[in-house]
Amino acid sequence: MLYRIRPFGDSITAGYGFGFGCKPQPHDPHPISCWPPNEVGGGYRAFLAGNTPNKLPMLMVGGRHDNSAMWMWQVGQQNHDGYASHTMAQLMPYARQSRPSEVILLHVGTNDILTGSNGAQAADALRELLITLLMTNSTTRILVAQIIPEFKYGKEAEILDYNSRVPGIVDLFKPWGRDLRVVDMHPGMTSQDYMDGLHPNFAGYEKMASRWRAAINTLPELAQAAIPGEGVGHIGMAS
Repeated sequence: MLYRIRPFGDSITAGYGFGFGCKPQPHDPHPISCWPPNEVGGGYRAFLAGNTPNKLPMLMVGGRHDNSAMWMWQVGQQNHDGYASHTMAQLMPYARQSRPSEVILLHVGTNDILTGSNGAQAADALRELLITLLMTNSTTRILVAQIIPEFKYGKEAEILDYNSRVPGIVDLFKPWGRDLRVVDMHPGMTSQDYMDGLHPNFAGYEKMASRWRAAINTLPELAQAAIPGEGVGHIGMAS
């Protein structure tokens, strides 16, 4: 069985900062479809889908393919739902799209903070986004990130405030009987893990993948086919 994993979020989900720069088709002003893709790229998605021994048999799903490395295309792992510069309100149309998956990896809130929302307002937006994702996707589990820091715009206090509210938002959904879990992406990320102070580089995305992997490995059923806890394999051409 292939476990369908839906990376959902903004440019950090798309993987900006690590191999970005595909060539969009002339008719496509927004690079949903890019060719040729890069030799490297994919952000944390590349590390999760990398060619590791006994890795979880996963299939990345989503409505975009941009910023995915050539090898990801060749093994069918290029898809994601990462939309650059989108706030959570702007992500709502994509949240309303039913896309069957076993797990959604949700890293959102950065653009809300950068466009003026405080932690409480961003947390309210997260609640609304989760309602929509849960109603549209009736069986999927959602791993909800406490988001990574930023080192560019001086909004770290707001990010910390937002992150402190994420567990409480997730707890609101306990009566729904759905499996939502918090994944803390924030600790251990330093300015050296970033390409531009906002988007991670190779090392930063590797750290993110490690935390997603650890969280995926705790999920029922998925844990039986767990991704190895150490090592990410290569992110070049998959064999």
